Amino acid sequence: MQTMGKLKVCEGITKHQITQLIKYTNTDSLILETTKDLERFKNKAIFDNWLKKNRKIYTFVDNSGNLLGIIWFGTKLMPKNIHFTQSLNTSHYSITFAIRLYENARGKNLSHKFIKLAWEIYSNSKEYLESNAKGIWLETNINNFAAVSAYKKVGFKLVSKPGEKGEVLMVQV
Repeated sequence: MQTMGKLKVCEGITKHQITQLIKYTNTDSLILETTKDLERFKNKAIFDNWLKKNRKIYTFVDNSGNLLGIIWFGTKLMPKNIHFTQSLNTSHYSITFAIRLYENARGKNLSHKFIKLAWEIYSNSKEYLESNAKGIWLETNINNFAAVSAYKKVGFKLVSKPGEKGEVLMVQV
């Protein structure tokens, strides 16, 4: 666990936080607008199945343990059939990353701090240390300006042109 003032970044997720995650997935207007995969956390059964993909979860919580955000890292090769803006060895990028911040944490300049702390914990994990490829990539929407800005603050850069729906890939440099 790492702290950010009165807030904490924790490895894993509690049953109470899973309930909150599912509620936010189904009711948070920004999540509904910007998330590509709205099914991922639609209900407990789908969440439990998603967990089987061997994701490493970090939660951002307040003093009462209420969910403010979630980050996960997982093993997944970067897509190859993309219009990249530069030459990339996509096989180097085998770790995917995603974040969600919920209403009580938005607009407070916390996302890049949350990302940094979760990355610090993850980069020292057995999963990461035993991984052959260390490159991290993510997909976001070019029109999600807050997300793109936060990713750039922690060392990600755009490496693809926007797709039909504005989706772009970013890699950590």
